[in-house]
Amino acid sequence: MFTSSQSSACPACGASDADWLCSNQFCGKTWHLARCSRCGQHYTDPLPSSEEIAGFYAGEYHSGLRTNASAEQRFRHKFERYASFIHRFVRKGGRTLDIGCATGLLPKLLQDAGYRSEGLEFNSESVKWGCEHYGVPLRVGSIDDPGLTPASYDLISFTDVLEHFGAPLQALTRSRELLVDRGWLFVTFPDILSIESRYYQCLAQFLRRDWLWFTSHIPKHVWEFTPATARSLFAKAGFEVVAFQRAHELISAPGRLRSLTFPPRLLLLFGDRYGTRMEFMLRKSK
Repeated sequence: MFTSSQSSACPACGASDADWLCSNQFCGKTWHLARCSRCGQHYTDPLPSSEEIAGFYAGEYHSGLRTNASAEQRFRHKFERYASFIHRFVRKGGRTLDIGCATGLLPKLLQDAGYRSEGLEFNSESVKWGCEHYGVPLRVGSIDDPGLTPASYDLISFTDVLEHFGAPLQALTRSRELLVDRGWLFVTFPDILSIESRYYQCLAQFLRRDWLWFTSHIPKHVWEFTPATARSLFAKAGFEVVAFQRAHELISAPGRLRSLTFPPRLLLLFGDRYGTRMEFMLRKSK
């Protein structure tokens, strides 16, 4: 680990000087978590193609969510927290669009709270299930869907999804076009430099087992963010950070490995200060 590499150019700044921090075998290919020496951006190297990214989420992806009990039990608390955060800034009755909505639980919660909510999702089975069970307007697609009307949404949300995009700056720029004047953007993803993530990184280094870095999700996370690199991306796209909060969620490890996750469990007591999850409320700049 921490070896110099002949990496692909940093997707954030274009520099070619990066370090490989860990590796992962997935879909018959070796992927590396690279950190740009110039701007500090973490990213998957080599960068997966759009076809490879689409393949990551095809077929049975989300299959475990397509039951009422599973979705409610695993994600309701998190999405209720997201909805409460949104309520503080976005007027009731506003039109909202959730990108990468999975089965549509967040749009459902927002609809129940009085918003005109919609969702877009890559996985057609998840869209079908969500429409049937939650009764919210979901459809297959993404932020680059040409059918979306400019200046028509009060809020666009990317909850644990922007890091999966090959070109997040392009996605945010497109979001800016779709938002009304001074519209809102809600974005969440993990902090690759959080206390929890650093713990697992050190554990992986010490035991020489890259896969123990549980908070590194390459190649599905094409990008891994820190507070600094996230704010840099938002500013480039024309957004200002209005509010920021953290949260912590337990990582589940199988069998005897569960004992290794005990130290980070203490972060539950201080999740709002040191938690790995970063949650940003942004506003379209003037």
